[in-house]
Amino acid sequence: GDELVINLYGSKSNKYNLEILKEGIINIPSIGPIEMSGLSFKEAKLKLTKIISEKMLNTEVFISSGKTKSINVFLFGEFNKPGVLKVPSTATVLDALFQSGGITRIGSLRDLQLKRNSAVVSTIDLYDFFLFVYSKDGLSLRNGDVIFCPVVSKSITVIGAVQRPAKYELLKEK
Repeated sequence: GDELVINLYGSKSNKYNLEILKEGIINIPSIGPIEMSGLSFKEAKLKLTKIISEKMLNTEVFISSGKTKSINVFLFGEFNKPGVLKVPSTATVLDALFQSGGITRIGSLRDLQLKRNSAVVSTIDLYDFFLFVYSKDGLSLRNGDVIFCPVVSKSITVIGAVQRPAKYELLKEK
């Protein structure tokens, strides 16, 4: 249901607004069907650019997103606004987190769980993300995903002559 806008300039100039079909393919005129399911926008853009550039020589390719469908994700646990959240199909866990109003004061910042089909597919540590600009696979969302935020298990308060006095959540022992 998502739409990609493909602009071609050069030996073959054209503009296509193409929908990704339910089967996960996009059908490009004069090229044919190309599998898109499971790809992020960035991955899809790279794949399409490579294929189109190989098939249509001397043609520049520009790809942008068109209309995107909405998906439902479920937020359980210590969110300010838990429940069902409607987000664009391009949304990530962090988009859902911001749209939900964030995590409550007793919610864990180190153990957010992304669940898909009842299995945990990713555990997100927001300390790593925000302090070290850490990026992790598995942040993109699919329809029906569940994001669970448990209560903080262990924490420590640091005060005094330190650079960042605060209450810090400790990692669980493994």
